[in-house]
Amino acid sequence: MNIAPYVLSVLLVASSNGWTAQPNSDDEWQISKVVILNRHGVRSPTKDTALMQQVTPDRWPAWPVALGELTPRGGQLLQLLGHYYQTAWQNNGLLPAQGCPATGHMLVWADSEQRTRATGQALIDAVAPNCGIALQSQADASQVDPLFHPLKMGICQLNPKAVRRSIQQQLGAKPVDQQFASAYQQLAATLNLNAAPLCSAQQQGDCRLPQLLPSRLHVNHHGAGFKGALGLASTLSEIFLLQYAEGMPDSQVGWGRIAQPAQWQQLFTAHNGYFALTQKNPLIASANATPLLHLISNALQDHAPANGGTLAQQAASAKIVWLIGHDTNIANVAGALGLNWQLSEQPDNTAPGLAMIFERWQHPRSQREQIKIKLVYQTLPQMRAMTPLSLHGEQPGIIELTLPQCTGAACTPSRFAALSRSRQVNACQYQP
Repeated sequence: MNIAPYVLSVLLVASSNGWTAQPNSDDEWQISKVVILNRHGVRSPTKDTALMQQVTPDRWPAWPVALGELTPRGGQLLQLLGHYYQTAWQNNGLLPAQGCPATGHMLVWADSEQRTRATGQALIDAVAPNCGIALQSQADASQVDPLFHPLKMGICQLNPKAVRRSIQQQLGAKPVDQQFASAYQQLAATLNLNAAPLCSAQQQGDCRLPQLLPSRLHVNHHGAGFKGALGLASTLSEIFLLQYAEGMPDSQVGWGRIAQPAQWQQLFTAHNGYFALTQKNPLIASANATPLLHLISNALQDHAPANGGTLAQQAASAKIVWLIGHDTNIANVAGALGLNWQLSEQPDNTAPGLAMIFERWQHPRSQREQIKIKLVYQTLPQMRAMTPLSLHGEQPGIIELTLPQCTGAACTPSRFAALSRSRQVNACQYQP
């Protein structure tokens, strides 16, 4: 199986009516609850390695914040999304038309890192300004939250041999570096690799990433990753996109060598492919997604387990539940549920600020309920231009996802709960 191209295994429907779209043609259906799994906004690179300096002759641009932190512009981009959410939810009754939501109506829980906490605060400030809604996160800010990182925090462990076999099955017979040759070519051109110190040291006239840095799969009890060309291509393509979204001058975005949408798409076959192998792999995804799936499913049923902690209890009663994590979390949940997509005008399938939104709709006369899942994101042009978003003007990108186990664009709550349970790993359960 060649996973380098985007793979669509579910129906993707771009909503023409934005947030006001109903589960079916009956306009009596009303939205009654949303649970949002959100990636943080635009950040600076999380690393500045010696290898990054060796693969290009050019100087990497400076960032206005420390490594891995949300930038001020990243916060502004999030607020553009937040203003859209505010209007949409006021329009469909999830928020009051005027004033603040009632106490307990909106819950925002973020991972411990600066970029996730700052993202949560930016969204609160846009959706419910001056309403006294407190951003929440775990007490120990020095550690990442097990809700978002159960493997990293040792809640459970992977079977490395089984994971390695599973990833090899995803890859198929074709060598991994052959599958991403097109992305490597675009990356080499962007880096001006032939003039880089690494190539000069090798004394090669035609310097190629797979020959210099062959990709090697590494698996342990906590996860999987590729060192070498694929890992580097994934990291650097994301950095170039962050430069673009940050509004850096064209001459600094990939040193002016990424000019066309097709070049972005070519670069991101490596990044999206890397995530398909290391985050959406069924074994890795189910383990890492278990605490989030458990919380999301219970929240959609207004159910707080008897032994549930404060977060579980608040999520059961709130009508807007916001969980601020990372691109890996969105990929994990998608991999566990069997969801895949390709975004329009956005090469990064888990782009900064992207939200996976679980909606519960209710029919007031019959009391029937349906669960829908959609993605809301800013396109790359919208991020670059800092485009204001509105219901009746330019909307963000919106894609509705259909679970393979459900009929049409909606899923009954009981079927969704059963699917969620079937994809969870008991050893990875964590109750915040």
